Amino acid sequence: MLPASLIPHIALAGALLGLLLPIGTFIGTNSFLFHLIFFAHLVVHLRAVGTAIRDAFAVLQKGWLERSIGACIALPFFMILICLAFLPITARDALIHHIAVPKWWITAGDIIEIPWHHWSYYPMLIELASIEFLSWHFESAITLYQVSFLILLIGVLSQFAKSTSKTTAIATLLAITTPIIVRLSSTPYVDLPLVVYGLGAFHILITNSKMTWHYAIVAGSLLGLCAATKYNGLLFAAVMGLAFLFKYRTELTKLFPGLLLSGGVIAFPWYCKNYILTGNPLFPLLPEVFGTTDTLVRAPEVTKELLQSTVPTENGILKILSLPFQMMLTGQDGNPAFFDGILSPVLLFAVFSLFSKSHRRVALYGLSIFLAYSYGAIALSGPRTRYLAPVLGVLVLLAALGLEHLLHILRPRLRQALTLLIVCFQAIWGYSYLYTQVRERSAIAYFTGETSKSDYIQRRVSEALLANAINIKLSEHSKTYLLYTGNRYALYDHPVINSGYYSDRLLLTWILHSSSPEEIRLHFQSSGITNVAIHRKRYESAFKSYLAQGFLSSSDMSNWNTFVATYLVPQFEVGPYQIWSLKDAKINE
Repeated sequence: MLPASLIPHIALAGALLGLLLPIGTFIGTNSFLFHLIFFAHLVVHLRAVGTAIRDAFAVLQKGWLERSIGACIALPFFMILICLAFLPITARDALIHHIAVPKWWITAGDIIEIPWHHWSYYPMLIELASIEFLSWHFESAITLYQVSFLILLIGVLSQFAKSTSKTTAIATLLAITTPIIVRLSSTPYVDLPLVVYGLGAFHILITNSKMTWHYAIVAGSLLGLCAATKYNGLLFAAVMGLAFLFKYRTELTKLFPGLLLSGGVIAFPWYCKNYILTGNPLFPLLPEVFGTTDTLVRAPEVTKELLQSTVPTENGILKILSLPFQMMLTGQDGNPAFFDGILSPVLLFAVFSLFSKSHRRVALYGLSIFLAYSYGAIALSGPRTRYLAPVLGVLVLLAALGLEHLLHILRPRLRQALTLLIVCFQAIWGYSYLYTQVRERSAIAYFTGETSKSDYIQRRVSEALLANAINIKLSEHSKTYLLYTGNRYALYDHPVINSGYYSDRLLLTWILHSSSPEEIRLHFQSSGITNVAIHRKRYESAFKSYLAQGFLSSSDMSNWNTFVATYLVPQFEVGPYQIWSLKDAKINE
């Protein structure tokens, strides 16, 4: 049976948000219709949040375990997460694209193409909400919006086991205290909505013996929302779509049209946009399949401007197959060699759900979907904990069901002892991570006024020093090429440019395709660039390496050095950064 309001309202809210893409593209992000549809989305979204709170509260007051989890863990966690939402945004990916791209769209007044910024071609459903929040000058609302999805996650979990409140309570405990979920709900990333959409679709899959148009439309909408949120959501939609087709293979006439139509209407515009602009619906991914409009040179990697993802290629097949389970045991934040994220060992109890007769069907579908998606994501993107987002809700549910089964077969005294042990362990696991977040993010110093917003950002993001200097000292009509600075574009109030992930590709293309310093100058002028900002140490190291490797010839270096000496004037230095101005640059006002 489909819940009366929660999951359909989640799907409806997401569909309304998706309407902002064509409206913002063809009418404008500052149009009355754009604001009206966002307001409608917000009303439906908040109603779903209210329903989730009601359903979760109804469960978390039935027994001592439920009340303990609700009062001692859930409420304090949410209070701290709400406080963390009011910290200035310093998360790496948020400053590179989750916040930067909506800021550029607001400045342009339309959802425009940003050819040099490859991240802007990714599906950006959740970033559409950020356009409104940023236009209100209320950045914290972006993170509060993510907190609301944690509430929705708990609400969806409560739909699975209303008759077994302990299962829902344990699932709630895991959802709130698993570190990667804490991280996603306290930063402006867009992965937590994937958790909710994925779990909602899974609920429809396993709780309905027969398929109807209503179920198919809601399920398809949720899968479309996954595909419109991130590229890994498209992979999940494909895996889940196959699960739907397998289960309801005798009802394809009812299932397939509704599933495909509703999902396609939501997701198709993002991929159609990319195809029209680049010829590749998945740009910048899979250029070997779809081709690419990217004509920039690819240089040897010699700098570490961004956090790199590493995929161990020397591991055997058993090592690779064990990666999803290793993530539950050995994850570390900020370390791609250890999956750049932390889960919880308690999630391994998901395996025990297979031994429960009453939940075996759920376990078989859930574990099959989890493993199929996980191995697909690892093969395509590498082993990153955050990339498991679409199946995290399913994993949390299965772990709760596995624990329920394990506790059920134990003697009462042992059952109570093990229950208390697991709850205490997971609570300590989550609280210790939350404490680490509060300490590492200097939350107390910021909220007590010891640190100003500007100082807070500069201490946590080194590039903020450069951004503040450019915002203050350069004209608002200037346009700065950022070379090896770190690419935290959202920090800049003035126009900036480079070639995205590898900031030097555009510059190197100009150097290699120019026969004289004057030609390099013409490239700068035609792009409207008035200034160049460099990280001196990275710049010197990179160009020295390019020359040594033969990527740049002595003639190329001579042209570049002559261009620097002739046409670039040192303007000022700040920390490790140096800012040059281009002689006789035309400022477009």
